[in-house]
Amino acid sequence: MQSFNITSLYVLLDLITVFLLVLFALFLLSRRDGHLFQQRMLGSFFIVLALSYMDGVFVSLNILLHGQYPYMVHYCMSFDYLVGPALYVFVLSLTQHQFKPRLTLLWHTLPFAMHLLFLLTKEASFDDTTAPLFDKQQISILVITSTSHLFIYWLLVLSKLNQYKARLTANFANTEVHSLSWLLFISCGLALAAVMRLLNNLLWLTIPDYMYQTVLDLKVIAVSCVFIFACTVIFRSLKQPVFIDYSQPEKYKSSALDLHTQATMLATIQQYMLEKSPYLEASFSLKQLADETNLKAYQVSQVLNVTLQQNFFDFVNSYRIDASKRLLTEKSALSKNITQIMYETGFNSKSVFNTVFKKMTGLTPSQFRKSAF
Repeated sequence: MQSFNITSLYVLLDLITVFLLVLFALFLLSRRDGHLFQQRMLGSFFIVLALSYMDGVFVSLNILLHGQYPYMVHYCMSFDYLVGPALYVFVLSLTQHQFKPRLTLLWHTLPFAMHLLFLLTKEASFDDTTAPLFDKQQISILVITSTSHLFIYWLLVLSKLNQYKARLTANFANTEVHSLSWLLFISCGLALAAVMRLLNNLLWLTIPDYMYQTVLDLKVIAVSCVFIFACTVIFRSLKQPVFIDYSQPEKYKSSALDLHTQATMLATIQQYMLEKSPYLEASFSLKQLADETNLKAYQVSQVLNVTLQQNFFDFVNSYRIDASKRLLTEKSALSKNITQIMYETGFNSKSVFNTVFKKMTGLTPSQFRKSAF
């Protein structure tokens, strides 16, 4: 009875996960508003992920399709080689300004095509349909190869997200609105699911007798990760506003600003900051600062980085922290709590406010207020 219950749990998880992935995909692909390419790319990714996990459905239920086409499970493995590329292109569409699909992206589908062609060739030359297409050692190699392929793309995704984060801090004082940290978190969850799936397959291939006699099965974790991943992606991607990307200057190679010009520009920027206090606006950006001072964005970025050794994020938040310090020590502002002061000085995240405040003063806002009285 225990084995039956566990098997039923696996089947239920497989079915629910695949059903949700397909449902979300159809929803995204049928939309006609918003960022169409991003939505279609995300929908395609869900379809690919669902197909890659269909092998569990075929094996668990032994449905008619699996009975008539015994090697259908192996064809599901081919879609493992599309999961990484689909996620990677989706991330590119989020992190690159005015991203346009290119034919060169089709090269990412080459491993999928090669794997599918290999399976078709292998099946065509295999006469005994009652015998397995691959032995255990060959299956192990195939599983390890597909997982390694996914991890390569996982590393590429991490690289793109880190580059995007660097561009945000160079252009925005508040990065939470445009942050893709949620995608970083669930990408790691997807990688964890791949590891659990790999280990589970290797355990079943290595010690099948023991696996049939114990509750040890890592597939529950793997499918659960994918299920949580799917729900989180669809929820957060629909809430995410317009994605903004600015090109990060490459050490200002094309710039010819001499020291005097840089000093003049810095004085103009600092005067504007003191007179207009634009940092009190949570949405204040590098582009806005450049427009208001009649400078180019790359010039402002260069002046801040070279002259002050600060990116835009640190530069603006230094003014915000000075403003918050004044409010925290003014007797007339004692009736205001720290959260009110946080919002009044341009911050919109308590965690960022506390982190930046302690970094610049060595104290938390509450500690700073207590030390002043």
